[in-house]
Amino acid sequence: MRSRFWLLGALLFILAGTAAGQGTQFANDVLRNTAIIAGASVRVCVKTATGTPCTPLATIYSDEAMTSVDADSIVTADSAGRFTFYAPAGCYKLQISAAGFSTSTITECKGVGAAGRGTFDVTNYGAKGDSTNCANGTDDTAAITAAKVAAAAVGGTVFFPVGGYRITASIVHDGAAPMIFEGVFPPRDNTAAEGLRGSVLCGNIAAPLIQRSTAAPDDSPILVRNMGVVNLNAAGIGVEINQSVAPCGIENLYIRAFKGIYVQQNTFECHATNNNIDAPAGTPTGGYGIQLKAGGNWTISTNDVVGHDTGILMAGVSHRLLGGRLEVNNTALSIGGGGTACTSCVVLGVQTELNRVDVFVTNGSSFVSIKNFTSTNSTACIDFPSQGDGSRISEFNCSGDHTSRAGAPYSDPAADLFTVYDVNNAIPIVFQDVYHTGSIGGGKVAWNVNANTLARGDVTFINTTAPYPQVLKRVTGQTSDLSRWFNESDAILSFVDKDGILSLPAMNLTGDISPAQITSNQDDYNPTGLSTASVLRLTSDATRNINGLVGGADGRIITLANVGSFYIILVAEAGTSAAANRFATTVNVSLLPNGAATFLYDSTTSRWRLLGTSDARTLQGYIWDSPPPIGSGTPNTGAFSTLSASTTLTGAKYATTTNCASSAGTCGSAAAGAVTIAAAASTVTVSTTAVNAASRIFIFENSTLGTELSVTCNTTVARTYAVTTVTAATSFVITASAAPVTNPACLTYLIVN
Repeated sequence: MRSRFWLLGALLFILAGTAAGQGTQFANDVLRNTAIIAGASVRVCVKTATGTPCTPLATIYSDEAMTSVDADSIVTADSAGRFTFYAPAGCYKLQISAAGFSTSTITECKGVGAAGRGTFDVTNYGAKGDSTNCANGTDDTAAITAAKVAAAAVGGTVFFPVGGYRITASIVHDGAAPMIFEGVFPPRDNTAAEGLRGSVLCGNIAAPLIQRSTAAPDDSPILVRNMGVVNLNAAGIGVEINQSVAPCGIENLYIRAFKGIYVQQNTFECHATNNNIDAPAGTPTGGYGIQLKAGGNWTISTNDVVGHDTGILMAGVSHRLLGGRLEVNNTALSIGGGGTACTSCVVLGVQTELNRVDVFVTNGSSFVSIKNFTSTNSTACIDFPSQGDGSRISEFNCSGDHTSRAGAPYSDPAADLFTVYDVNNAIPIVFQDVYHTGSIGGGKVAWNVNANTLARGDVTFINTTAPYPQVLKRVTGQTSDLSRWFNESDAILSFVDKDGILSLPAMNLTGDISPAQITSNQDDYNPTGLSTASVLRLTSDATRNINGLVGGADGRIITLANVGSFYIILVAEAGTSAAANRFATTVNVSLLPNGAATFLYDSTTSRWRLLGTSDARTLQGYIWDSPPPIGSGTPNTGAFSTLSASTTLTGAKYATTTNCASSAGTCGSAAAGAVTIAAAASTVTVSTTAVNAASRIFIFENSTLGTELSVTCNTTVARTYAVTTVTAATSFVITASAAPVTNPACLTYLIVN
C-alpha cells in the first residue's frame, strides 16, 4: 500500500507555527515519506522572492524577542529533522535542500488571518495543547471555544500551534461570519507510541469534534485545514458540515475517526481535498471515511481513506470524486449509500486496493459515470443491485488477487467481480473497456448478470474482456457494436450482436480422461476422474449402452468421444439410471467409432441436454444408425432402418396396428386384411372406416389364406382385380376380371393413407 503522507516535490515538509511575544515561531520538520531528513538546509526568503537559490532573503531571528538576527537567513535541520526560526507574522518563501534530493520551494504564512482580519491563537486564550495520546492532558474545550468566539466576531482564523488539544465537547461554528480553523499538519500517524506531533484536535465524544451547526446562516462559509482531527468514540465524527450554501472546504487534514467527514444538505461548491482518513482499530458497522448525505456539487479530490466499513458514501446530485485512494475498506465507494440516490455523480481517476467491494451502486442511483478506475487485489469490483439507470463505466481495470477476505473491516467476504442483478432500466448500463485479470477462486465468477437483466437487454458491453472464460457465468445485452469476450490468448470467446444474440465461435475444453474399457451396459456411469474431466475418451468390447452419467452440475459441459471400434449407445431417458443422471434426448444417441457428442447439464430439469454431435448418423430413428438396442420390429417400436458397419442398408419391418380376416368383407377399421369373392360372383364389398377418398388400395390374390378365412381357396390365379368404388370412411368394392367357378377367390388388401 502507498505511504499516506504528503510529498512536496522530492521531499515532505511539515511546517508548524506558534505565535508568541514579538515574533512568530516557525518550528519545522523535514521528512521524505516518513523518514526524517537530518541536516537539511532551509533558505528563508521574502514572499515575492524568485530564483533558486531564492532572492531577496528575509530577515529572520534565532530568538523569540527577535534580538538576534540570523545573518545568512539559512537554518539547518537537526538530527530529528527539525529546525526553528522567528520572524514577524507574514508569508515567507522557504527553499529546502538536502544531499541526494532536488530542492523544493514552498510558501508558508503564519500569524495572518482571513482577509487580514486576524488570527486567533488558541494558546492566547488558555489552551495548553499538552495531550500526547488524546486521553491525557488538559481539557482545552473552553479555551478553544473562547478563541472561536473572538474569531467569529470578525470572520478570523482560529489557529492551533503544534500540540495535542484534547476537548470534551464539539467546537461549533454557528455564526454569520466566515470561519477558518487552521493548524500545522501532523507529519505522520499520531499513535500513542509516537506521541502527538503537529496540531491535533482530539477527543472521545459521541459527536463531531468540529461542526458547522444548522444554527449558522446558510451563507456562512467555513474552512478547516492543515491539522489533525482524532475522535476515538465509536459514535464520533471528525468534521461535520450542515446545511450550507456558502463556500466550504476541508483541506490537508489527518483524520482518525470511525466517521471521518459528515456532510448533509450542502448545495454549494464545497470540497474535501488532500485529506488522510483512517479508522481506529475495530471499526464498527456503519463507520465511514466521508459521507455526503444529500445536497450536491461537492468535489472530493485526492483523499486517502483506509480501514472503514465504507470508505466514501455519495448521495445527492452532481458530486465529483476525483483521484485519491481507497484501501482496506469493507466497501470502498457506496454510490447512493445512506438511503438516498446519487444522480449524475462522477468518479474519475480513483485507485482502490484490498477492499471487499470497490463500487456499490444502490438506492436508485442513476446516470453515474465511473472512468479511469484502477482496482488492485479487491475481492469484488462493481455491484449494481437493481440500480444504475443510464450509468456508464469505462476504462475500469480490476486486477490482482480477488480471493475472499475475512476479518475487520470485511464482512460477507465472498462476492463475484462484476455483479449486475435484476436491473430494469429505461436506459441501459454501459460497460466499456472494462478489464480484469488475476485469480478469483472460492467458487466466484467474473461476471454475474442475472437472467431478468439479460432478457430485457438492460446492460451493454463494449470492448469488455473476460480473460478467464472458465468462470464466465452469464453475459448478454443489446449493443450498438459487438461486445467481445476474449480468452487468455486474446482469441474471441464470444460476442453479442445488435439484437442481443450471444454467439460462441470458439470454446476450449480441458481435462480429458480415458476410462477403463466398457464391457457391459452402464447405469449411472461414473468412471474414475469424472469429477474434474471435460472430455471422456471411451472404448467398449462390443456395442454397449450408457443409460446415465453422474456428475451433473449447473452449466457443466462434457464431451463423450468414442475412440474404440464398437458403437456406444447413449440411451434416452433410461429408467435404469437415477433421474438426475439421464440424457434428455427424444431418441437414443449413438457414438459411432471416432464419433463424439457434447452435453450441457441443466440443473432446472436435472438432465443432460445434447448440444451437438460429430456425425448426423448418431440420432437413432431420424436418419440411419447402427442396429438398435431396443425394438424388435413390432408395431411402432423399431428403428426406421439400419446401416451396418459394412454399409449394408437394411429396411425395418412395416406393420399396421389392425388387421382383419373376414370372408364377408366386414373389417371394422382395419387398414389391411383378408377377404373373399364368392364362387360365381365377381365383386366383394369391404366395409372399413380406414378408407378415404385419397386412399391407395393394393389388392393381392393369395390361395394360402384358407385356414385364416375358414374356406377352401380357389387355386386358379389368372384373374385380375380392381377397386371400382370407394365410399370414404365406409367401404370400397373389389371387382374381379372373371368370377371364380368352384371355390371363392382369397384376397388380401392394404390401405395406405
